[in-house]
Amino acid sequence: MKRGKSRKAALPPFVAPQLAFLKDQPPEGSNWIHEIKYDGYRVLAAVGGTEARLYTRSGQDWTDKFQPIADALARLDIEALIDGEVVVFEKAGRTSFQALQEALSERRRSDLRYVAFDLLNESGEDLRKQPLVERKKRLKRLLGRTKAPLIYGDHLESDSDKVLAEACRLGIEGLVSKDRTSTYVSGRALTWIKSKCLGRSEFVIGGFRPSDKKGRSFASLLIGEFNKGDLIYKGRVGTGYDEATLRSLGAKLKARLIDKPPFKAVPRDIRSRARWVKPELVAEIAFTERTRDGILRHPVFLGLREDKRACDVTGADRMEALA
Repeated sequence: MKRGKSRKAALPPFVAPQLAFLKDQPPEGSNWIHEIKYDGYRVLAAVGGTEARLYTRSGQDWTDKFQPIADALARLDIEALIDGEVVVFEKAGRTSFQALQEALSERRRSDLRYVAFDLLNESGEDLRKQPLVERKKRLKRLLGRTKAPLIYGDHLESDSDKVLAEACRLGIEGLVSKDRTSTYVSGRALTWIKSKCLGRSEFVIGGFRPSDKKGRSFASLLIGEFNKGDLIYKGRVGTGYDEATLRSLGAKLKARLIDKPPFKAVPRDIRSRARWVKPELVAEIAFTERTRDGILRHPVFLGLREDKRACDVTGADRMEALA
């Protein structure tokens, strides 16, 4: 409910977001609702009257980076903690992480949109113990008929396989299926299941192979995931870079050069031509599949994930261990 300007509303504190487990297929049954998996930055919005702060999933304050969205939320004059995703829509109506990166680097912030899909707190009331569908009803009512850059993230209740098939046909990354009666839990919970049309995840950059071409900073990135403190090699990525990315990423790699490999083990043919870097940078990678030993097939670089810490890239969202 909207309040008058005379009331000074408090900013709700940051809450670590709920995360989804990854499965090959979405769950079945009438108790599940399905949301589009948006291709952007996960952002929690704390709004208190005419002030708004935007936080990444790890709690970094990115209000300045997404200022037009913060301004739009502040104009609502509400008190709420909202969960959602900052995205950029392409002409076909799909979201694109690459387009989002370009919008931020080129300062085209008018292209940014905030898709809000959950409400954790309203007017000082903690809503996390309420069923998901009730939280979404309150969120939809709270946002009212807001316009861009704010968007209410609706859901579908159709057969899960048909919804995923249609999402894949339209070129959407996948679905996030949620138990309609579930409470909100910080961290991963089996009440949220994500299913993808194409393999896609975050990986830590641990090195690179130099390029033979003049003026090119590197030929490919060497990437991995942490497992019990060890960085496990997952392959090399040689495509997906434009000239601007090669320059900026090349400078970041050069600033992190180290003498020894950060990986627990690296194939001999890769080691012979590799340069190593501190495992600090996180890259978003698309791929067709993983081999039996976990190496990515046909990986493509999509961008850096500055909102995520390298130590959190463990592949913990995958369900192999629970299958």
